[in-house]
Amino acid sequence: MIHYLLLPYIAGLLLAEGAYAYLQASGQTLLIATSLLLAGAYGLHRWGKERGYLSCLAVAMMSFGAAAMVGERNRVERVVWAEGECTYCVEHLRMVDAGERTYRVVGIVDGVSVELSLERDTASVVPHVGDAVLVSTALRVPRNSGNPGEFDYAAWKRRQGVAATGYCEAGRWQVVATDVGELPLSVRLLKWREVAVAQLSEHLQGSVLGIVAAMVLGDKSYLDGATRALFSDTGTSHILALSGLHLSILCGFLMLVLTGWAHRQSRTYRALMLLGQVAIWLFVGLAGAPISLVRAATMLSVMQLCRLCYRESSSFNNLALAAMCILLVSPQALFDLGFQLSFVAVAGILLMTKLRRLFSRKSTIYEVVERRWWQRAADFLVDWMWVSLAAQLATLPLVAYYFKQVPVYGLLANFIAIPMAYVLLLLAVAFFALPFAQMLVGACLSLAVGALCAVLAWMSEWEGATIAWGPTLLTVVACYGMMIALAWHVLIGRKGRLALFGVGVSGVVLALTAGDSSRPQAEPGIWVYNERRGQAVHAVCSRDVSYLWTDDAVRAEVALRRVRKQFWDEANLRAPIYIMSDTLVEEGGFCGQVMQMGARRVARVGYYKVAPLPRQVPQQPLAVDMLVVQRGATKALARLLDYYAPQCLVLDASLSQRRRDEYVRAADSLGVVCHDVSSDGAFFLPLRSKETVP
Repeated sequence: MIHYLLLPYIAGLLLAEGAYAYLQASGQTLLIATSLLLAGAYGLHRWGKERGYLSCLAVAMMSFGAAAMVGERNRVERVVWAEGECTYCVEHLRMVDAGERTYRVVGIVDGVSVELSLERDTASVVPHVGDAVLVSTALRVPRNSGNPGEFDYAAWKRRQGVAATGYCEAGRWQVVATDVGELPLSVRLLKWREVAVAQLSEHLQGSVLGIVAAMVLGDKSYLDGATRALFSDTGTSHILALSGLHLSILCGFLMLVLTGWAHRQSRTYRALMLLGQVAIWLFVGLAGAPISLVRAATMLSVMQLCRLCYRESSSFNNLALAAMCILLVSPQALFDLGFQLSFVAVAGILLMTKLRRLFSRKSTIYEVVERRWWQRAADFLVDWMWVSLAAQLATLPLVAYYFKQVPVYGLLANFIAIPMAYVLLLLAVAFFALPFAQMLVGACLSLAVGALCAVLAWMSEWEGATIAWGPTLLTVVACYGMMIALAWHVLIGRKGRLALFGVGVSGVVLALTAGDSSRPQAEPGIWVYNERRGQAVHAVCSRDVSYLWTDDAVRAEVALRRVRKQFWDEANLRAPIYIMSDTLVEEGGFCGQVMQMGARRVARVGYYKVAPLPRQVPQQPLAVDMLVVQRGATKALARLLDYYAPQCLVLDASLSQRRRDEYVRAADSLGVVCHDVSSDGAFFLPLRSKETVP
C-alpha cells in the first residue's frame, strides 16, 4: 500500500521543483486541495468506489508533495539578508572542513542554516561543534559562477538547507561560550563524534585517519581529494559512506552482545531488542544522520519490530516506507545523490534476489544440512557476488550521469574492499572498546588501510580502469525503464505483454540516446571566466586550438583548475597556448594592449603586469569588441573611453566591490553596455562564423 502513496508523492515533489516559479505562492492552496482530495477519497472508499478512491488518494498525495516542496524551498529562499556587512550570532556550529587557511563551518542564524568560511590565524581559537560564533560579514544567497559546464552549486547548497554563505576575515569573528545542556540531542551527538575523532587522531594520521573516520563515524572532513578519487575510480566509494553494509556489521555485533544469551521468546530478549534499536538510532545521530544510514536504520527497525510482533515484513515495503519517512522530513533529499544511489542499489539487490530465486532450484532442508563447510562457503561467495553485481548494475546509469565515468573493475575491487570493511569496522569497535590497547589496534588499522589503498591504487592503474561516459538524463531514464519493464515481464510471466512493449520502447530510446553525451560544447569564441584569482582571457578557436591571454601563467593555471576540469576536459579541449605578451594593434598612431582574434578585438586594462596606457590621448579611440577591466584599474571609465571605443565593457571578477560599483554607475550614465562577471556570470563573445583565425 505504501507505494500507492510514495510514487504520487514523488511526482508532486518533481512537479513543484520544476514549476516552483509558478507555485511558490501556492503552498496553502495546495494544502487545502490536499485536504479536500483526502475527504473525497474517504467518501469514495465508504461507497465502495475503489478505483476512484485510489485515484483521488494519488492526486491528494501529489498535491501534498508539491506543497511540501514549496514550503521547504520557501523556508530557505525567502530569507532576506542585509545588503552590507552586519554582525550575526551563528549558533549550533558544525565543522565541515578545516583547511590550511580557513575553517568551513555550518551554523544556524534566525532558524536557517548558513555556511561560513572563517579565516584562521595564529591567534584564532579553533571552533568546535556546538559553539556559537559572533561574525561580522555580509551573508549572500549561494549562486553559481556562470562558468561553462560548472556544477550547479546554488541548487546543491539549497538542497542541503543552506540559505546563505559568507567569508569572514581573521579578527572579525569570535567564539562565544555556550552551555552544553542547552544544545539539542543531535548537536550533542556530534560533539561526542568530535571527541571520538580526536581519539582516533592520536594514533592515526593522514589518509588513514580520513578513511577510518568516514567509515566508522561518518566524518568526511579529513578525506583528501586523492583518497576520494582513488575510491571513485575503483567503484568503491560506497565503502566511505555509512550505509546498510556498515550498519549490518555493527548491528550484528551489537545484537550478538546484547541478545546472544537471551531466549527469543522471553521478555528480556524483547527489551534488549528495543534497547538495541535505541542504540542504532543514537549511532545514526552520532554519524550525522546521512541519508543512506537513515534508510538502512529505518528498514532494520521495521524488520525488527515486525519480528517482535510476529509479523512478516516485505523488503520492498520496508524500502518504500524508509523513502517515505525521509522525504516527509526532508523533501529536498529526493535530489541528493546519496539518497538516489542508496535506494536504487537496495532496490536492485532486492529485485535481483527475487529473480534469482525464481530461476534457482529449491533445496530441501536435508540438502542444506548435509552440505559441507566448503559448499556453504561457496554458496555464501556466490550470493555475495550476486549482491555486489546487482548493486553496481542498478547504480551504473546514475554513476555515469553524475561522475561522467564508469569503473570497469568495480566488481573485482569490491571483492577486496567489502571484506576489508568488515575488518576495519571490527578493529574500530575494538579501538573504542579497549582503551588500553588503542596503540596496538591503531597500528593494525594503519596496516589494514594501507594494504587496502595499495591494492586499490594498483587496480586503478590497470589499462581501461575507467571508461569516460556522460549520458544524458533521457538515457538514464531509458536505462531504468528497460530494467523495470524487463523485470516486470519476467516476474509476471505470460501476462507481461505490456511490460514487453515497455522493454521495446525503452530499448529504442536507449539506442537513440546512448551515444549522446551531456558534455558542454566548445563553441568558437572568447571567454572571460568568473574567477577572482586569475586574470585571463581565453580565446577558443576549435577543440584543438585555443589561446589563454595572461601575464601570469602559474597564477592562471591554479585559478582556472576548476574550469579546466569542468569545461576544458569535458569538452575535450586541448591545453591552451599561453600568450604571455600582448598582441599590439597599431591604428591611428595609438598602440594599445589589444588581442586580435580573427575580426574580433579585445582590450584589457588594470592588471599590474599590463603596460600602462600612454599619457598622450589618441586622436580617435581604438574600436574594440570588448574592454576587460581587471584588478588594479585606477582610471575612471570616462578616461578609458578616450583610448577605447568598446561595444561592451566587461568587469573582471578580480575587481573589488567598490571599483565594480563605480564602473557600473559610470557605464549606466555614459550609455555603455556593461557586463559584471562577478554578478552576471562568465562572459562569452562568439567568433563570427566566416572569420579566419590565425
